[in-house]
Amino acid sequence: SLFTPRLPLRFTAGKRLVFGSVGLLFAGLAFSLLPTTWPALAVAILAGVGIGVTLVTSFSRAEEVAPTSRIASSMTMLSMCLTLGVSIGAAIAGQLSDVLWQGFLPVIGAGLLALAASAVVIWHQRAEAAG
Repeated sequence: SLFTPRLPLRFTAGKRLVFGSVGLLFAGLAFSLLPTTWPALAVAILAGVGIGVTLVTSFSRAEEVAPTSRIASSMTMLSMCLTLGVSIGAAIAGQLSDVLWQGFLPVIGAGLLALAASAVVIWHQRAEAAG
């Protein structure tokens, strides 16, 4: 999250979301394949960067598109969805983790969903710029 404000302005919200979601997706895939601790630590850092950039960008994008009178409500709903998503993901991962790599399927799914959301944001930004 601390990394996101340091990105140059040419990295639009869509590009930041792609960066974060790809990092999250690769981290989920790598976690499902790594057998030892040290490589997993590097992957955890990659996942943290991906998640941080994605969350900060998502919250700032919500602030951009929400009406001024609804920004606090939008932030509250995003926080609620984040909590709900983490809880559901942990429950699903717990059920799947009898086979170690399957426990990371929710992370991979989250990365794919974030990548799809990135595509929507990029499409919307291009449509706004076109007119």
